Amino acid sequence: MRLSQVIGEGVQLDRQTGRGFEAAFANLPITQGGVLRTGNGVAEVEFEDNSSLRLTPQSIVAFPVLSLGPDGTRSSTVHVLKGAVYASLTKGKQNNVSLTFGHETLVLGPGSHVDLDLNGTQPRLDVMDGTVQAVNGATTTTVGRKKGLLFDPASSAAPTLVSNNEKSQYDAWDKQAVEYHERLVPSGGNYAGTPYAYGLADMNYYGNFAQIGSCGTMWRPYLASSNWSPYDNGVWAWYPTAGYSWVSPYPWGWTAFHSGSWNYCPGSGWGWQPGNQWNGLQNTALVQRPNVPSTLKPPIARPHPAGSTMIPVNQKPLVVSTLNDKDAFTFRKDSAGLGVPRSTFGKLDHISNDVAHHGMVEKPAFVASSFNGSNGRPEGNQAPNSANRGATATHTMPANGRGSMSTHTSPSAGSSSMGGRQSVSAGSMGGPSSSMGGSMGSASAGGHAAGSGHH
Repeated sequence: MRLSQVIGEGVQLDRQTGRGFEAAFANLPITQGGVLRTGNGVAEVEFEDNSSLRLTPQSIVAFPVLSLGPDGTRSSTVHVLKGAVYASLTKGKQNNVSLTFGHETLVLGPGSHVDLDLNGTQPRLDVMDGTVQAVNGATTTTVGRKKGLLFDPASSAAPTLVSNNEKSQYDAWDKQAVEYHERLVPSGGNYAGTPYAYGLADMNYYGNFAQIGSCGTMWRPYLASSNWSPYDNGVWAWYPTAGYSWVSPYPWGWTAFHSGSWNYCPGSGWGWQPGNQWNGLQNTALVQRPNVPSTLKPPIARPHPAGSTMIPVNQKPLVVSTLNDKDAFTFRKDSAGLGVPRSTFGKLDHISNDVAHHGMVEKPAFVASSFNGSNGRPEGNQAPNSANRGATATHTMPANGRGSMSTHTSPSAGSSSMGGRQSVSAGSMGGPSSSMGGSMGSASAGGHAAGSGHH
């Protein structure tokens, strides 16, 4: 499975490396037996078929079963230990997905969309779409769309059926994410030439296919020049069952690093072309640029017992698009989408063209104060040399090869109330609005792009 989105602080993943919980960031693979917790942040996990799971703050889930049957049927069991989660499944019939908690098992039907909340004294399931079977021993309760179930953890009796869904402050964030996946993933298949559809929504939002020089049709990310390279920055993450796996920092950096191939087209730069193979954890990167012999290989030695299980690669300074101190969002050349919140600014192709001519482009925004609703403190780490002023983090990657962590920040994407975090909405640019600041304030972006004059 893919950890597809991380917003905020404290998201950690136990990858069974013997080190317990470690800092988590987008594109980390999640394997059977892994445990994910969110702290003060939120996270999204993608299944292979573009189904998704979203964790609200202070949630913990384990993945005890991630299996593939001989007939090609995938079975996934998500054990919710704490907090509240959303799950939205595609309408395909090749996945068996269950949520478990306590002694309960929730079997999700195709196309189901649910909210399971363990906070408080009485667990609650709300079904926004599809059907769910709640199984406890010999008792099975079926609940359909716009209905809910209340569970008594002290009793083995059947849950109580309720006729209306209960609202949550994270519903809008969940809805925006579901719409994002449904809108951007091709129906009836995918262009990667593999049976897997996860990661394709991000590729469709952050880049496109085009004729690249004499090299044919290739996919390239927006906001990338011919000097950008897909393997200049990233992390080698150790997995005991497979060794080191390459993890890209870019929000679209899943499918293009597990299938197909990257090729360098002289005068145009790097582009990706699909292939019919899929490389799981063992996605060892071998990159060779014509006329410039350069090969990136994974580390050979296992991690030292006291050392890090993540080895950073920073062959060039990592470029990030950010919210700046002038209440504007700055799109930077060669950021390749890093730092750009998904769906917030509508289509990125025109912005990318402007950046190619000016080096960077600003979109005006009004930004409200960002504070933690419970203690009044600013939230979110700031990127080095950035005047981001507390926008929520989307990517946290090891940096500088010294075991330290570098956090690259971006404004939140979505439209929910999330404890007073800073937020950005697209305003007149045609994208969906984003309001994670809720009652603590929001931001809007609109107007014309302003070229910086740098080339």
